[in-house]
Amino acid sequence: MLNSTIVLLTCVLLLFTPLIAIDFSWEFLRFDVNRDWIDTYGEYHLTNCRENAPPTKLLFPFAANGALGTPQKIEIFSLDGKSIDWKWVKQDTLLSIACPQNPCGFCIRYRTPIPKNKFIYILHSTRAWGEPLDSCKIEVRYPISISIATNYSADTIITSDSIAVAKFKFKNFMPSQDFIITISNDGF
Repeated sequence: MLNSTIVLLTCVLLLFTPLIAIDFSWEFLRFDVNRDWIDTYGEYHLTNCRENAPPTKLLFPFAANGALGTPQKIEIFSLDGKSIDWKWVKQDTLLSIACPQNPCGFCIRYRTPIPKNKFIYILHSTRAWGEPLDSCKIEVRYPISISIATNYSADTIITSDSIAVAKFKFKNFMPSQDFIITISNDGF
């Protein structure tokens, strides 16, 4: 089921209106890991937007199914903090966003329960844009009392008394796989 969902979701951001030429330029992702859920914050920057153009409709997929949890408490807003309209296209796996042209980009925040100790963030679909991201920065924040693993290697891991932050930096990034966080049951 998950594989068929991912295959169907071939793009993180697909244009409904190809007449407005925009490019997906870079993103910043932060995953705040808890034993039972992950809070996701994503900031997406686009280029070639036209001033005073109507919002562009973009699609945003989730790797959701019963085993991986369903996104909850979804908030989407512009880079200057204004709320952005969105609606489900396919319940729990694909939503449509009315992305503003000025400022050009958007932010999304949501919570995903992790019933099977595994979280997947769809990255590989960036390929549908046809060009790599100029850059992608990812932070995974988690209590040091739990163990996590990711399928990408962190550039740095910073720890304090109670929190660890794994940082990933990519340039000219054309991901071949999604970003997976696995939480170990050790220490629970």
